[in-house]
Amino acid sequence: KLHGSLCKTLNHDYGLIDSSYDIYTNELKNILRRLPLQSFDKIVGIYGTGNHTERLLGWYVRLVGRIKSRIVFIETNCVSEEKCYMGRPIINCDDVSKYNVEEIIVSSILFEDDMVENLSKQIGYKGLIYRFYEKNTKEIFLNVKDTAIDWFMGENKHE
Repeated sequence: KLHGSLCKTLNHDYGLIDSSYDIYTNELKNILRRLPLQSFDKIVGIYGTGNHTERLLGWYVRLVGRIKSRIVFIETNCVSEEKCYMGRPIINCDDVSKYNVEEIIVSSILFEDDMVENLSKQIGYKGLIYRFYEKNTKEIFLNVKDTAIDWFMGENKHE
C-alpha cells in the first residue's frame, strides 16, 4: 500500500525515493551516534519500554552497530528487577542511583517531558539525559512494518 502511494506521489521516481531514504537514514545516524551506547564500561538507562524503544534500538543496531554499553531499562511504576525487557532488567526510576546509571536515554514521544521532569526534579538525577523531542514534535523512529523499510532497503526495489 505504502509502496503504491509513495510511487504514485513521486511519479515512480526511484532516484527520489532512494535519496529521500538516504537523507532520512543519514540524519537518523547522526542523532543515534550521539547516544552513549558504544562504551563497554558504561551503564546506560533507557527510560521507556514500548514500541518507541524497540524502534530506537532497531535503528541504532542497523545504522550504528552493536550496542556495547551495559543497558538497564527504566520505568516509572514498577518494582526494580521484578521483570525484564529484551532480556535485561527493568528498574524503577527512583533506583537509578542505586544501579549506578551514568546516563539516561528518554525513549518516548508522548511522555518525554514528564519523564525528564521526573528524573531531574522528583528524583534529582544529575547525570546526562538524552532526549529526542525537546524541539521536535514528530516521531523520528519510523516503524519498519509501517514504512515498508524492506522495500526501501532493496528487497523489492524497482518492482
